[in-house]
Amino acid sequence: MIIKFEKCLARGREMTANGTRDVDLLQYFRDQGASMMESVKLMQQVKQTSLKAAQDTVHYSEVWSDEKESHDASQDALIEAA
Repeated sequence: MIIKFEKCLARGREMTANGTRDVDLLQYFRDQGASMMESVKLMQQVKQTSLKAAQDTVHYSEVWSDEKESHDASQDALIEAA
């Protein structure tokens, strides 16, 4: 599914301004079809934070816990290949 990045970004900013928790933002992004990587980019822009902070927020979130192992394995394979 292709997400509408700008729509998610605008809604994420609105939700943040209203005090929405990070976990709820991530759930919204995922419900809209965002991938883990897209969620990182959205969190980075919505929260105006570093890439590392956004990655940690997404990577260790309950919302993405079912994808964490797979993502870790992919990252390890990339590092090994380099």
